[in-house]
Amino acid sequence: MEYRLLLKALLALGLIESPAFAGNEPVITAKLSAPADCKAGPAQAWLSMDSILIYQVEVPPTGELEMHVKPGKYHLVITHPKGCFAEKPIEVKASQTLNLEIALNAAKEKKGMKK
Repeated sequence: MEYRLLLKALLALGLIESPAFAGNEPVITAKLSAPADCKAGPAQAWLSMDSILIYQVEVPPTGELEMHVKPGKYHLVITHPKGCFAEKPIEVKASQTLNLEIALNAAKEKKGMKK
């Protein structure tokens, strides 16, 4: 019961959209690549707008992801437990499909730390 009330409130605020109303929303797709160190195991992808987390998804480091969003400016961050990392500011417009190719960068050793 509480879940349905929360879902209705989020729909009313426009923070999420019902599939029944989906249509020409922007779509962000990303094809990932990673160095050999980071090809095993999952990576985590986070998409945020300002300080609001919109998506968090587990994705293979050489896989693909797709996110349906509203028009606006976003920040995409992808991390891997072995330290590989990528981040990208994104802006999408209404009805736009943005196809990205994102390469995770190999982890760099910090002074005094080992891999």
